[in-house]
Parts: sequence; C-alpha cells; structure tokens
Amino acid sequence: MREAAANFPGLRVGAAIKSSSLTGGTAAYANTVRYELNAASPENDLKWGTLRPTQAPFAWASADAIATFNRAAGQQMRGHTYQWYKSSSLPAWLTGGGFTASQLQAILYDHVDQVGAHYRGDCFVWDVVNEAFNDNGTLRTGNIWYDAPGIGYAGLGTRHIEETFIRAATADPDFVPVQIGRASCR
Repeated sequence: MREAAANFPGLRVGAAIKSSSLTGGTAAYANTVRYELNAASPENDLKWGTLRPTQAPFAWASADAIATFNRAAGQQMRGHTYQWYKSSSLPAWLTGGGFTASQLQAILYDHVDQVGAHYRGDCFVWDVVNEAFNDNGTLRTGNIWYDAPGIGYAGLGTRHIEETFIRAATADPDFVPVQIGRASCR
C-alpha cells in the first residue's frame, strides 16, 4: 500500500496502532506497519488517560515508542487527540478534580502546549478536537470541555473548539489541523 501511495503525492495510508503491538507484538505486525503504511497513528497512546494517568508527570513512553518507530520507518504520525468529549478516555484526576472553568482551561492549554512541543515535527496532522458534533450535526454539549465545567466558553457555540485550535497552532505551527467533527477534513 505504501508503495502504491507513493504514486500519489500527499496520500497517506495509515492505521491506528498500539505501541504494545510494535514493541511486544510479533515482528510480522511491526513489519506490516513499517512497510505498508506511511502514517501510523497512536490508537490511544496520545489520549489523556494514557498520556496523563496522573496530573504530572506526563507518561510519554507509549506514544514515544510509536513516534520513534515512525521516524525509523520514515513515517510521520497522525496526532490523536488533544480534546475529546468521552469521559472514558479522560483520567479520574481530571474528571473528578472539581476544577473551575479557568483552571480547566489552564490545564487544557498546558496539555496542548506540552504535547505539541514534545511531538513537534513528528505529527504531520492533528485531530485537535475529536467528535465535537453529534451524529445529527448539533454541537456536542454536556462534556467537560464545553460546559461541565467547560473551559470558559459554554453557551458561545464553537468558541471552545476555536480556542483549542488556536492553542494547538501555537504549540506546533507546522501541523495541519483536521478534525472538528465526526469526519476528518483537509
């Protein structure tokens, strides 16, 4: 697939992968990722629950393993994701921390700054805000980022999304932001 994609400049062939499959899996799996893909993406290793099981320090090892593998294979990775509404992907310290909107905003911005800086140059693209809209096209509310407690923009439509995109662009000015709803766009 990677070889065929080379005939179409800019075409990325990727999959969501687990770092454990690369480091502890079979050689066949790692070789398939290495030779058939050109844009492997961490399935969960860049999500809050994996990257920040505690408020500090960051647990970089799993996502770093994918970034290192991708660099060695001549690939870049797709960053997934800075902000996602699903509480199941968020650590308990965040969801149960009782943070105010301004505190949560500071935590989110610090997260984006640190992750963006850490993976600057490794990610050709980022799913900045994942699944921000419901299947029917309405704005997804009732989540920690929008209004529970939110990051200070509840009731202002997509402003919380815009602010996260602005922050992500500052953290890594060379990435391409692609995800704002359920589907990717470029």
